Amino acid sequence: MNANIVNDLWKNAQKQLPRVDCIVFPDDRVILLDFAIYYDPNIKASYAEVRPLCDSTMQSFLNYETPLVSVDAWRDACCTDENYRYVGGDGAYGNEGFLACEDLEGNLVWAMFFTKTNPIAGIEIKDNRLIATTEYVGAYLEINLNDITKIEYIIGKNI
Repeated sequence: MNANIVNDLWKNAQKQLPRVDCIVFPDDRVILLDFAIYYDPNIKASYAEVRPLCDSTMQSFLNYETPLVSVDAWRDACCTDENYRYVGGDGAYGNEGFLACEDLEGNLVWAMFFTKTNPIAGIEIKDNRLIATTEYVGAYLEINLNDITKIEYIIGKNI
């Protein structure tokens, strides 16, 4: 593969992302995410923490044969603003979710893959935040579009 690994994988008919919690960019940068879900027995509820873990590259992933997963955009999991198109859906294993931001010509701006969310079923933009509902009722992602490393995964609450 050439120096634009992410672009090659994204423009492929079978779009692929690394099968780890991460954010990828078209210049082959990767931000690994620490995505943990906890259960608090005192309040009988689960909560999640999502934060950047470290920077890497797609070439580094491929050096260690990190598996790639094909992602499928769901028809109802998309929205467009004046500059971008946001899409979401699932990974090939069915329990994962992904989000991507493309410019209006279909070029990737960034993509995120999540191993713990279940598929992304709906997307909307509110106050410069991307709200992505999951197939699991009562769980959603909230991403600050001014700093996409600021990600919240809310469990057990409706929007």
